[in-house]
Amino acid sequence: MFRIILSPGYLEMRFRIQILVVAFMLLIACSDKVEVEAHHQSTLQAFPSPMNSVGSIFINHPSNEPGTLKVFDPKGKIILEVKVNTGEHRYEFIVTDKPPGKYEVIFVAGSMVISQTMIKI
Repeated sequence: MFRIILSPGYLEMRFRIQILVVAFMLLIACSDKVEVEAHHQSTLQAFPSPMNSVGSIFINHPSNEPGTLKVFDPKGKIILEVKVNTGEHRYEFIVTDKPPGKYEVIFVAGSMVISQTMIKI
């Protein structure tokens, strides 16, 4: 019969290595989740503000769920409405003949809503 004797130093080192491996696995798992969520965020940029004659909107929409972009004039009337699919899009709208004031830009896709205010002087 053979008898294996392990020193306390060996067991302590093995335990520390196991803790490091588990901590490393948790770190990787958390990093992957944050990265995945960040890639599915849509962004909306409306410019210039204040505007004189033309407003521009840039949308980056990585989700497969289609969305809707609407621009409202100061009286609440829709002056632009478009369906937005996956990808990067740029839209322009003319406000030369529109009244000065606040213009609301709203993008809706599923339960996500992004809005920005533009000012026409």
